[in-house]
Amino acid sequence: MSEVQEIQQEEPVANPYNMRKEYIEDDKPFESAEGIFYEKETKQATSKKAPADDDSVDYKKRYDDLKKHYDSKVSEFKQKEQELQAEARMAQKVEQSVRHEDAIEAQSEVQDE
Repeated sequence: MSEVQEIQQEEPVANPYNMRKEYIEDDKPFESAEGIFYEKETKQATSKKAPADDDSVDYKKRYDDLKKHYDSKVSEFKQKEQELQAEARMAQKVEQSVRHEDAIEAQSEVQDE
């Protein structure tokens, strides 16, 4: 009997880690599930300035910045391409001159014999 009394006296202790869980707190107001499927209608205060005017200024500045960046990258690419083409032309000229000199030397050796 003493074992039964001891078991009855033990109360289950709640897990201390569960005290911080979101699902335990019911402080949040109930929201309908319709918000998932339908947009909520909100009333916006009308202002004297049209919001499109403010946005167009931002878009214009952004467009200008992007165009400037794009143009700079294009000019860098063209400059690098021209440098590489010039380098390739120089290498080709050097190679042709070396071949030409080798051909002249070969001809002079043939004529000397």
